[in-house]
Amino acid sequence: MRLRPADLLVPGLFLLVIGAGNFCVGTYKLSQYKEVLRELSDIKPSPALKHLSPLRRVQLANDGAYRLQQRRKQAIARRDLYRLVKFGGKIFIALRLPLLCWGAMLRWRTRHTTDSLTPLLRA
Repeated sequence: MRLRPADLLVPGLFLLVIGAGNFCVGTYKLSQYKEVLRELSDIKPSPALKHLSPLRRVQLANDGAYRLQQRRKQAIARRDLYRLVKFGGKIFIALRLPLLCWGAMLRWRTRHTTDSLTPLLRA
């Protein structure tokens, strides 16, 4: 079986499109989650209402701190996920380069080999 240029160019273009999409989405979402983490770090627990009992104030403060901690953990996990998506996009873009070069080289070689044989076939 002979390797055709399209066998390399199509996957190369596919990797380029997928890689560029992953890189763009990863960059955009990464900036969003950095902003979320910045906002979460600025939040300070609000003081408990004065008319509540001391026990209830402690419970509310603990619940608020716990929820804030969970939101922060979730934002960090998603930030890390989008770092991975962005890195995967870079890898896909890097993998497409050898495929496109090799496919272009095969196409060039096939075209020039065929052009040099055409006068022989006409005779």
